[in-house]
Amino acid sequence: MAHLKQRGDTWYVVWYQDGKKRAKSLETTKENVARKRLALWNSELEKRKWEPPKLDPPVDNFWSILEPWLKTHRSRAHHQWMTYQWAHFKTEFNHAQALSQVTRVHVEELKMRWVKLGKPAVTINGFLKAMRSAYNHAAKLGAYNGANPFSRCEMIPEPKTEKGALTKAEFGKLYATACIHGKARESKDIQIVFALGYYAGLRKEEIINAQWSWIDWKRKTLTVRQDVHFTTKNKKDREIPLSPSLAKILKPFMREEGFIYRPEKKAGVNRHYRTDFKKAFANVADRAGLEWVTPHILRHSFATNLIKTGASIALVSKWLGHQSIDVTVDVYGHLQGYHKGIEAL
Repeated sequence: MAHLKQRGDTWYVVWYQDGKKRAKSLETTKENVARKRLALWNSELEKRKWEPPKLDPPVDNFWSILEPWLKTHRSRAHHQWMTYQWAHFKTEFNHAQALSQVTRVHVEELKMRWVKLGKPAVTINGFLKAMRSAYNHAAKLGAYNGANPFSRCEMIPEPKTEKGALTKAEFGKLYATACIHGKARESKDIQIVFALGYYAGLRKEEIINAQWSWIDWKRKTLTVRQDVHFTTKNKKDREIPLSPSLAKILKPFMREEGFIYRPEKKAGVNRHYRTDFKKAFANVADRAGLEWVTPHILRHSFATNLIKTGASIALVSKWLGHQSIDVTVDVYGHLQGYHKGIEAL
């Protein structure tokens, strides 16, 4: 005879078979429903099981179920990222008509194939995590109750690399190269990119969406502000002191309103990819002989150089817009070194 057991909020039916204790979810959090299903289970005698109806949406229909949930419950950036990963899913598993037709074997084969092709571990792991999340959300939304082929899938080890930081001389070389890059319009744009990254520590998307209204010339501050079309990573505005060097670079291009970078690119309904500077950035870095530099290296240099000159790690954390100071300490804590304050003890 089977009996009920509750784990968390979910009810399970528990029974013994061949001397082994077994349990199966009754797919409900309501005790009265669980008791009815238990009675059905016990009435089946030898079958002793209650099978919920199989839910297995076609691959083409699934995205129309998941996307509205993502738009409501997740950030715009996360929605864009999941859309990108879902496109990879449909390309790589084009044999599958329904979610259940993708198996763990298929996932492992894809993973090994991507490794042989030389795809970075971070790219592969990002896809695996995104699709595991998609299947889990399908189950939570009541659209799928099959196995998740991405569940407990082993990630590819990611090589740990020490992030580099630009010295003042290296940045000077980069900026000088940016000033003579291509046409006059392109030169101005890429100067702004390097300046906002190095002197304000802005992320790539923040640089693209930065507006003149963010700058208060009198108070000497730059405030990264969210709006209807733009969300910061930690979903909060943040104020950064306006560096004299940054102010000197920006003032010749100053306007009352609009975007600082590429003002002619107007904002649409979705501004996540309003414009991009990937090619121009890489060209400048290559010409300067600093091809290892990325937009994130500029941000990393902003924080590293501040901490080395004695800036409080708490302030730097605030200026970077980290969700927690622990993140800042983990990355930059080792740079603090000796502090004269210890002499007061």
